[in-house]
Amino acid sequence: MLLSPNPLYREIKKISGYHSLLIARYFLLLSCLAAFFYYFAHHYGLYCTYIAILSLFAPSILEHTLQNKKPNSHTVILPTLKKSYAYDSKKYICQLITFWLSNILLIAWQFSTVLHPTPHFIANYFPSFILLGNIVIYLFLLYYYQIKLHSQLLNNRW
Repeated sequence: MLLSPNPLYREIKKISGYHSLLIARYFLLLSCLAAFFYYFAHHYGLYCTYIAILSLFAPSILEHTLQNKKPNSHTVILPTLKKSYAYDSKKYICQLITFWLSNILLIAWQFSTVLHPTPHFIANYFPSFILLGNIVIYLFLLYYYQIKLHSQLLNNRW
């Protein structure tokens, strides 16, 4: 018989996932802004604007469409931690959906540059650099915040 993980650890994992998704979103927006200026200066297609617009507006649109009709019946184990990191399960789900949709658009953009390469080497690999950086930042910060929040709980530091 498999035991379910401790609810405390599940909440720490969700809170750290939410915070790492937010930081990965900021990285994606800044790197799309850099790619936008580079592509604009060399008169290439501005595919990065679609990804930036999706990353900016999709979480709020999804949050508006996923309104809960019934109150949340889950018990809150770490209310101060959730409050300090502004965690909400609906916001976490919306950020996660947006993260994966933007990664899918980055993959599509990379295939577009493979099919229609530009004369500049760096412009052909911008999407893959952004995609790799986005996923690495998300995974690194996910584990970093899990360790950080766990140590904060053990040492009773908020």
